[in-house]
Amino acid sequence: MSDMSSFSRLVSIKSGQDLELPFDINTQQSQLSCHEILRLLPSKRLVCKGLYQEKIVVLKIFFGQSYKRRYQRELDGVNLIKQAGISTPQLIASELDVENNLAYLVFEYIEQAVTLDDEIKQAQTAEQRLAVFKQALLLIAQMHQASIYQRDVHLDNFLCSQKKAVFNRWRSNREKSNGTRFSRKISDRQLGNVFYSVISMGKASP
Repeated sequence: MSDMSSFSRLVSIKSGQDLELPFDINTQQSQLSCHEILRLLPSKRLVCKGLYQEKIVVLKIFFGQSYKRRYQRELDGVNLIKQAGISTPQLIASELDVENNLAYLVFEYIEQAVTLDDEIKQAQTAEQRLAVFKQALLLIAQMHQASIYQRDVHLDNFLCSQKKAVFNRWRSNREKSNGTRFSRKISDRQLGNVFYSVISMGKASP
């Protein structure tokens, strides 16, 4: 198993094809094992399914320029979501490893969870698409009620587990409006992104 602990090796990654799986990342506190690449933003962030203390988890690793700021923003967002009582994958561990120029968050891995984007693509009727739309609207409304704003809102940023609960996905950034209500423009933009996803899939369906 290869070792990707070197900052220079992480920054040099341009695509998932550059990685030999599985690989380890050794930090000051832990050893992270990555077995499947879920998302990669070159020179910024790596999200993978892997192992932490022999448990299957989702690892979100920050590196590159401004990694400390991006890591802290994400950690603050996760805590805001939790404080608001909104369903989200549990944060298991986190570390800012200055010596190795990286940081990470460890989230629980939700078995058999699918994104709402997958749900909408599998929907056969307008009623089924509307049901998915309602799930997304409910979560967004909960977040806005708690003065939490999620950047880049779309259906692929939400998880659905066993058709019962919708989770805020690990790869999204969040901000808080210091207790003030969001403008109508911001709310409309977020809802519009979700609505557009539903309408687009409806047009594509036979």
